[in-house]
Amino acid sequence: MNGDDELKPILNVKETAELLGVHANTIGNWVKNGTLVSARIAGAKAHRFTREEVLRVLKERGKMTSSVAPSLRTDGPELVTANELNYWATRDDAKATFPELMRRLLSLTPGVTNIDIRAHEGNAAPGWDGTATSAGSSFLPTGELRMEFGTDQKIKQKAQSDWDKRVKALPADKDCVFLFATPRNWAEHKEWASDRASESKFAGAKAIDAHVLEGWLQSTPSVHYWISERLGYRPRDAQTIVRWWSSFVGRMRVDLPPAFFAAGRAAQIRELNDLVTNGDSSTGVVTIQVTWADEALAFVYA
Repeated sequence: MNGDDELKPILNVKETAELLGVHANTIGNWVKNGTLVSARIAGAKAHRFTREEVLRVLKERGKMTSSVAPSLRTDGPELVTANELNYWATRDDAKATFPELMRRLLSLTPGVTNIDIRAHEGNAAPGWDGTATSAGSSFLPTGELRMEFGTDQKIKQKAQSDWDKRVKALPADKDCVFLFATPRNWAEHKEWASDRASESKFAGAKAIDAHVLEGWLQSTPSVHYWISERLGYRPRDAQTIVRWWSSFVGRMRVDLPPAFFAAGRAAQIRELNDLVTNGDSSTGVVTIQVTWADEALAFVYA
């Protein structure tokens, strides 16, 4: 936008898309699902948006969040696959956000504990990109995991560089499993990991690429929905509670904080938390009785 555009109180679709860093078709999708509230006047065909509304969405999504959804999407909302993850790796936000994706996947994988992963601003800190203890799963080896992440185009070179760096630091962590993960397609990741394991420098070696991540995401639906929403898709049949709240706030005429919907419901909060964290319910179901469906969702979010 030029200097005059930056002062305009009402923005059109093109200007809004430029400010949010997405395709113009994405703006239309966000209006439909409530993420972005249109200020279009009655009788007008084109959407218009107040600058305050656009800045609200920009703040919530973060300036580096980008859409990888096709610009002319007509087949309905879907979940990201290996191809979208591979394309995402070319975007600026992938380097900072990929560790968060790994942290979410690990936290929801049975048998994984002691998770310590830095994401976003924490990426620059020294040491391993992540550590965890794994009891073994379809996607993870058994043992103490020491992880390095990469989104570089020359992904084999990045993985080898990380391996060489950690080998030089031996004998530190020599009884751990070296794990390298990337959102890129890497056809030779198994061969690379097998060759490194044969060197017997660590207790083992494994590499995870976009196709392995796709399978892992399919077994972890909540993370699959989260990353799909973040990359500009609208998953079928469900949405994360965070995205719902963003839409709900945009429809409010009075700015109400989440705590408003939790007030006076301490017992219900404890019961819901017990079910979510411990599965502590005889039926596995907690009923929330309210007069308004959105109030029940707002209570869950709070």
